[in-house]
Amino acid sequence: MMRNGSLIVFTNYGAVPDDFLDELIVTTAHDPPFVFIEETAEGGFHFSGYLVDLWKILCQELNVTYRIVPQSSSGYGALLANGTWTGMVGEVVNQVGIQSRGYGTSTGMVGEVVNQKADAILSWLMHREDRAAVIDYLDWVPVFSSAQRFYLRSGRRETASLTSEAVSSLLQPLHTHLWLLLLLSMLVLSVGLTLTVRLNRGRGETESTCRQFSLGSSVLAIFMTVTGQGWSVLPACLSARTVTVSSWVLGILISINYTANLMSYLTVSRPEAPISSLEEFIANEDWTLVMEEGYGSVGDWARNSTPARRDLYRLITERSRFAPLDGTVENMLRATQPRTLVLYDLKLIFHRVGSEACRLVQLPSEELPEEWTVPEYLVLRKGLGHLRDRMNHVLQRLLQSGAVDRLRRRWFGHGRRLCAAVAAVRPLTLADLAAVLAVTPLAAAAGCLLLGGELLVRRLSRRRDQQRRQGTADSAARGRAGAAAGAARARRARSLPSIFSCCERQLNTKC
Repeated sequence: MMRNGSLIVFTNYGAVPDDFLDELIVTTAHDPPFVFIEETAEGGFHFSGYLVDLWKILCQELNVTYRIVPQSSSGYGALLANGTWTGMVGEVVNQVGIQSRGYGTSTGMVGEVVNQKADAILSWLMHREDRAAVIDYLDWVPVFSSAQRFYLRSGRRETASLTSEAVSSLLQPLHTHLWLLLLLSMLVLSVGLTLTVRLNRGRGETESTCRQFSLGSSVLAIFMTVTGQGWSVLPACLSARTVTVSSWVLGILISINYTANLMSYLTVSRPEAPISSLEEFIANEDWTLVMEEGYGSVGDWARNSTPARRDLYRLITERSRFAPLDGTVENMLRATQPRTLVLYDLKLIFHRVGSEACRLVQLPSEELPEEWTVPEYLVLRKGLGHLRDRMNHVLQRLLQSGAVDRLRRRWFGHGRRLCAAVAAVRPLTLADLAAVLAVTPLAAAAGCLLLGGELLVRRLSRRRDQQRRQGTADSAARGRAGAAAGAARARRARSLPSIFSCCERQLNTKC
């Protein structure tokens, strides 16, 4: 056991085999707080940082000598669509002849491992299958858990647009559960009002009142109370009035809370994203993408089914509207400026620029849960399997002893940075009221459609009534005609005996 500053580490893991007695070449890049690279007066470099301290402990435990060299190319390492590795991984892979397997040429940190320039990468790399095919991860213990997301400086949408988001803002003052409870309460009160009125028919309620408080009319009446409207007719019985008073109290409480929360939602200043999706970023040509070189997923974007991702890949490869992060504070400050979309971990942005990171918000369409993180690992070139196993054992022991956590606290600080809450009230804009103002024309349009439907139904009903009356008149006419014909037949029948009698008298006279 030995002490390294405030850290206690464990030794005597045994000497490494003879094939590891040569000096390891370690490539890295300036990436605070993981690695700080400072040029000395003699023209050399001084290395410090979280990963540098961790690497020193690893090599001391295993009696391994090493030499750290700044990377000759930029970025971590991504496999592009043309089979070319970028970044530090490429400087490791060719150490074991990976190029003959069809992985193409390599640049950057991955490229330095690929191209026989380095044995290890002193950086934090996420595990990917394409990388694992050409390098080895020290994957027993992650050195960092990153949450890289798309961020942009908060701003305001001043242009009015009736989007689903604007319409949903009308529901924001109340939680979804409260809206469902409100609907259920209105339904219960409507049923209760109908039953209390119907059960008091003849004892306290007139026939007219009972007809006016059918179930449908009761639902409308309860809705009117919730919206602060009165009724033209009130029930007379005590039970029905109790239901009525309950609905009025519910309406007052809901109206007060909804109005207050809606005004707060519309007027209290809060961070908002000027654009909401990658498609909007591509469409606005004055926006710039800022991210680290050799980000592992860049190659996947070329084959992504989403056109916006493929456009991002094109911008990066063409170096158009793209600015790489280089680890400096000035460069990171640029990433927090307006009309800039940055892909990075917010904790690291806080570490670089402090409170300026409070101005950043996630891109809404790419928003991920806060707990979603990706483990990151140290990397060795292929062919150092025995050394990799021993380093994994040492890292696991350092994690169990708490040494890794103490190193993280030393370089990353304690706890989580919090942004100060800013209480500010802003004037309402047309964009805020777009959904509210749209209610009137939408209601007028709905009213016109309903009126047209009612007129159509009324015309059809009138036509059916006319046809029914016409049928009734025809039936009556046919009935009258039949009766007249019957009377005529009866008269003829009655006149026959008188004719026969007359003829008989005449015959008798002649005789």
